[in-house]
Amino acid sequence: MLGTTVRNTSFNPLWSPFVPRLIVLYPTPSDAQDFEKMYREEHAPLVHAQLGGAVRLTASRVAGIGSDSAPYHWMAELHFGSMDDLAAAIASDGGLRTGAHARQISTGGPPLMFIVDDEHSAAGQPSA
Repeated sequence: MLGTTVRNTSFNPLWSPFVPRLIVLYPTPSDAQDFEKMYREEHAPLVHAQLGGAVRLTASRVAGIGSDSAPYHWMAELHFGSMDDLAAAIASDGGLRTGAHARQISTGGPPLMFIVDDEHSAAGQPSA
């Protein structure tokens, strides 16, 4: 399913596009169906249980444009209320366990993980 949003009702329902996000890009796995099942049944619940401060998790299959294939199979975006919340979450024991599990289920190679912070690039937008 493209654009699958994995949610936990305990997460804050208020959302703004101008929030810091942890992005995880997963390379094409050896078995896409198995990867997506492990992501939904194991990894997403682990994220919800272990990463406090997160307000939203969106997970999507990645597709190429036209005849170009995509360099990744899956993208996860984990939204946080502040950079402090994000930094605390990824440095926590739960964050370390969640990162290790992400690497474990990524059978196509190590996932690419990075942070996007719109707060500094959203000129004219009010900050929270």
